[in-house]
Order: sequence, then C-alpha cells, then structure tokens
Amino acid sequence: MRNGNGSAAALVALSLLAASIGSAQVAPTDFTNGASLGDYPGWTSSPPTAASVDGLPDPAANPGALRIVPTNAPAMVGRAVLPGELGPWASGSCAVAFADFWVMPAAAPTNAATSIDIDGAKVGFLAAGQSGRAFAFDGDSLGGGAPVPLGFLFPVGGDGAASNWVHVAVRRDYSNGWYDLWIDGILYLAGAGADASPAPGAPALLRFDGDPAAAVRLDLLALSADNPLFADADRDGMPDDFEASRGLDPDSDDRGGDADQDGAANMAEYAAGTAPDDAASVPSASGPAPFYVDGDLGDDLFNGMASHPSAAGGPKRTVGSGLSAVAASGQTGATLVVRGVASPYSQDSIDPGSGSVVLRPTGDVIIQPQP
Repeated sequence: MRNGNGSAAALVALSLLAASIGSAQVAPTDFTNGASLGDYPGWTSSPPTAASVDGLPDPAANPGALRIVPTNAPAMVGRAVLPGELGPWASGSCAVAFADFWVMPAAAPTNAATSIDIDGAKVGFLAAGQSGRAFAFDGDSLGGGAPVPLGFLFPVGGDGAASNWVHVAVRRDYSNGWYDLWIDGILYLAGAGADASPAPGAPALLRFDGDPAAAVRLDLLALSADNPLFADADRDGMPDDFEASRGLDPDSDDRGGDADQDGAANMAEYAAGTAPDDAASVPSASGPAPFYVDGDLGDDLFNGMASHPSAAGGPKRTVGSGLSAVAASGQTGATLVVRGVASPYSQDSIDPGSGSVVLRPTGDVIIQPQP
C-alpha cells in the first residue's frame, strides 16, 4: 500500500474504495463539495455548526471533505449505524466489524487532540516534538485506560494540523471486546483491550472528536463485515495467503491458536513478524521496534524508525539501506516493513547481515535484481 499526497494517495484510495463498495454495510461516504452534513444519513455533529463540507481534495483527488471546525470545547461528529445497515450483525452471524476511513488529524500536547472512537475502540493523535504521533487506548472496551503511544509519526504544521491524509482501519471484535488497528496499511496494535468487558454486540456509533486549535478532516468512511485491506475469509485479521503459507486455516478464526506450541498466539506472531509455524521464531518479550522502508516517502538520511517523514525520523528509501539500519542496531529477529511503490525495489542483494530479519511487505512489493 502507498500513502502520502497526490497521485499515490489517489490510487490507493480509489482501489480501496472500489474494493470495499461491494461488501460494505455502510457504504463509503464520499463527501461532496458544497453539501451539508444533513445530506448524509446517520451523521450528526455537536454543536450543529461544528462540521461542514469544503472543497479540499479527498484521498481520491475528488473535491470535498468533511471539516470539523476548531472550537474551545472540542466538537464531536458521529456516524450512527442505522437499523437497516446491521445486516449480518443483526442476524448474529458475524461478531466483528471493520471500520475504514481517511483522516487528516490535528495533534496537540494534551488529550484534547483528535480522537476517534469505534464503539469503545479509541485511537488518537498527540504532539511529539515537531510531529504528530498516533496512540491508542488499551485496556477498557469503553475507550478508557492509559494511552499507548504507537510508532506512527506524521508531519504537522504550526497549528498541529496534519498535511497528509492518514488511512485508518480498525477490526472491532464484539464478542471479546478487543480491537486491531492498522494505520496506512501497517498493523500497529493487535488485541487491544483484550482484558476488558465485551463491547456492545453489534456496531452502533463511530465518533470523531475535533481539536480546539486546528481543523480536522475526514472522508471515505465505510463499515463492513469483511476486511477492506486484504483477503481475509475468516475475518480474523490475518491475510489468507499468510495463513495458507504458514499452515494455518484461512477459513477458521485461529488467531488465538498456537500452531507451533511456542507460547505465542498466531496473531501475536503475525503482528510481530515472526513465524507461527516455527517454534524457534518467537516474538521477544520487549517486541523490538520495526524498521521501515518506503520508496516514495523514504530518504536514506532518515533512521528508518518511523513510518512517515518527521523531525524524529522516517523510513529508509531502499531495502538495502533498511537492512543496513537493522544491522547497525544490533537487533536480532527485527522486522523490516517494506511498503509497495510504483517501481520495483532494485537491489544488488538482500543480505540481512549478522542478525535474522523478517521482511514484512505492505501492498504490492516487488524486489528484483539490479540490471
């Protein structure tokens, strides 16, 4: 998957929009320039004047995005799931839902920054120096608990507003109360809130809180029983091809199983980049931070420790430089997250050096020998 501004974001948004239209219970809401929030069923705002639709191009390069205005008391915009949209959840045949949307958040030094609540699965954005950082609440299905800082950093302006669209996808499990979180196609959190009380039995409300200092924008919200990011027949949050390649069952929710009996659940191994069918490949207790490679957004002057360019770092440009960063860190069992780009990564060799490295491709990644 690719992200950022311009044509790359447009291609990603268009492909994801096309993929999700067929199965979404709540079809993607594509806000149109000049419309009002009242034109879209299920949407409300508090105060009523807190949200409007302006002409800012959305991730698919279409004019029109929802704008949540900055107010002293942070505004709230909500999208209720209507009775006619409950589909498989009303019949009890499905216990998970995938929320998928794009946001241009604002980051502030306090919890008054942008926050997003999917039936208690809560994600937010705070300031981190000259950048913004995503965080999540882990431990309370009602959205409480301590914020957990994530490795996703993004550039912000002087008012804290992001300059890029950020793609967020959440898998909400209504039988167990936990949730998984992907940002720009990368899994940042798996099984958050696993010790909490069960969430409501079906999707009810998606809530977006504004920021008192800068406008927040939102578009292309969809809600589906099916995974919008990749083929996932059993809806367990792991790709079908990954499961098939590792001896798991793509048609049965086996995320909580332990195929290799090494004490780590299959989903935990997928999230950590280790192999669920190899007892010698186990996530470390501390979970080493991943390194990132992005041929579009990357620069070999970055340290590779952040997924987006920022004052604190950013992704490497090539797989080779990413491997060099891993080798220099001295980590073993490190994960190198490689994002898909318009052109293949052309490398002389793929040499992990002295430590083992797990390559985690995100999107259409092609690595080929240099001519």
